[in-house]
Order: sequence, then structure tokens, then C-alpha cells
Amino acid sequence: MTRNKIAKDFNKKLDKELEDNGSSIIKKLKDDKHYYGKFGNQFLSNSDIEALTTEPRQFQAPKKDGEAFVKGRYFHQLILEKNKAKSFPIVDTTSRSTKVYKDYVKDNKLDYALLTKDAELIREQVDYTLSDLTFFDLVNDPTARYEVPMVGEIKGVLWKGKADILTDKYVLDLKTSSDVFKFKRNAPFYFYHTQAFIYQTLFNRPVVFLVTGKTPKLDKDNNRYFDLGIFPVSEETMGMAEEKVEQAVASYHKWFAPASTDNIDNFIINTPI
Repeated sequence: MTRNKIAKDFNKKLDKELEDNGSSIIKKLKDDKHYYGKFGNQFLSNSDIEALTTEPRQFQAPKKDGEAFVKGRYFHQLILEKNKAKSFPIVDTTSRSTKVYKDYVKDNKLDYALLTKDAELIREQVDYTLSDLTFFDLVNDPTARYEVPMVGEIKGVLWKGKADILTDKYVLDLKTSSDVFKFKRNAPFYFYHTQAFIYQTLFNRPVVFLVTGKTPKLDKDNNRYFDLGIFPVSEETMGMAEEKVEQAVASYHKWFAPASTDNIDNFIINTPI
């Protein structure tokens, strides 16, 4: 079977899945303005779990775009949405203490912007990542579709998710990490395990994280490289994630669901030490 035939068959199958899950909703969620805005907020997402399980008064509270978020978004766009990356806000100055930088973020109403040197390093990360044949083959699978949204019911509540890369076999999620060797240990801290559970449930495919190190290294021959890692998700981790999702749903029902009678303004921390 040719690559084109494989891709065509998969796209037909995926379009049917999207239609079954509400094609008009899915279509609207493709637009980041709706996905992250009022329309998308009617669905729970993995980004809500930390607040719901640790600090519920922060549920869907506005958050500023910080360094990790902005750099990660540029990394994603360079691989998945190259047209958007062309107009990514980048400031040609030496540091964030300069007047040029401060005026730029103020004039463009940004919380944080990349410097030219930041953008150059991220482009180097991307080039190195895609030069690896294993990563390249996964990202450029003939069935791959990028930035695919989905909605569905999990634990009695509607959730949304947007797959970085969806193939006929996997949901592939791109991550960058300060220490790829500690990614497995740190994944639950960043709620990547719950993301995997939600996405596997929504898309009915196993989740695999493709991770690129943020810091360039030198080998014995003085060649510059970035650590790369491929991380499937174990059943044990999925079990931990399911418990955390259940905690989030319980908190949502207690404080925020339409039928809730509890007032979040009355929330206090009440736990033994």
C-alpha cells in the first residue's frame, strides 16, 4: 500500500471520528481563539487539573504567558505550523532590560517575547530534532495530521484536547525539557501523565511523548547536540493519572459544575500535617 493510499484511508477514518464527536464543535476548536477562549472554557482540559486538585480558586483564572510557554509555542509552531512561526513576535535586541524590549512588549501587549538569540537556539533545537531519522519518521508519518482537536466525555464530564500530531497508531506530543534524562520522573509534576490519559481516551490511541532537550551539549569530538527522548506511557502511570483525573472531576462537581451548591469563595485549606 502506498503512502498516499495509507494517508487517504486514515484521513477518511479520522474525518468520520470527528463527525461522530460533533464536527461543528471540532471545527470551532481548531481556532486557538475559541479553543483557549470562552467557547473552549465550557470543556475541561488537562491545564485545569493542577488548579482543580491543588488550588481550586485558580480554576480558569487568567495566566500570563511566561518564558517556558512562549519558547515551547515557538518550538511547536516551527514543526507543526510553519506559517504561524513566520510571524512569531521576536525582538532584535540583546536583553530584556533594554528599552527596545520593554517598548516592544508594551506596544504589542505581550507578557513575554523572544529575543533573536532565543529564536536562533530554538530553531537549532528544531533542526536537530528533525535531523534524527526516528523523530523525523514519526513526525512525518504519512497519516500524520497536526493540531487536531477533540472533545469527549471522561468520568461524566466533557473534556477537550488538541493533539500535536495524530497518526493512525499514536497521539504524538512534542515537549522540550531542561533534563530529558529526568523527564520520566518529572512527568507527573507537570501533569503530563494526566494529559496522556485524557488524550488516549479522547483519541483512542496510545500517547507517546517526543522530547527535545533545551540545552545544547558537546560530545567528545566537540560536536554540538541536544538530548532526545521517546517516552510511551505505562499502564501503571495511566492508573495514577486516572486517579488524578477523578480527583479533578470531584473538585469540579463540588465547586464549579452547574448543579454545584458549594461556593468557591468559601474554600479554605483544611488538611492534617
